[in-house]
Amino acid sequence: INTSTVLMCTRMKLRLANLFAKMFGEGGIKREDIFITSKLWSTFHRADEVEAACDTTLKNLQLDHLDLYLIHWPVSLEPGMDTLFPMDDDKRMFMDSKAPPFSETWAAMGETGGVEESARTLVSPTSISLRLKRFWLC
Repeated sequence: INTSTVLMCTRMKLRLANLFAKMFGEGGIKREDIFITSKLWSTFHRADEVEAACDTTLKNLQLDHLDLYLIHWPVSLEPGMDTLFPMDDDKRMFMDSKAPPFSETWAAMGETGGVEESARTLVSPTSISLRLKRFWLC
């Protein structure tokens, strides 16, 4: 289940959390039988913000772990502006002036406690490099 497309809307987050609660509670479905993916938003790419962002996702979805955690967009937006879409008056996005290399973001994601241990190899700098090479070769 890819949760990343609904995380922008609070109402949808609640619906999805309620769905998970029903599925794993009274629905008779085991959590380990469902593969759940989410993504790190672009304002949380700095290593010191990754864990809190993952924790917020887990809390919103009422889950104890994710099976896969990805970078949502390969663009780092300015954090700390109380919005997911930091823009100036002309509606231009504020890029993060202190954006780390994506390898640092991915490394921090791999250390996040809410990401299933088996998925941590999927969020390594090596795997993003290989994926990007495959993408550009296509």
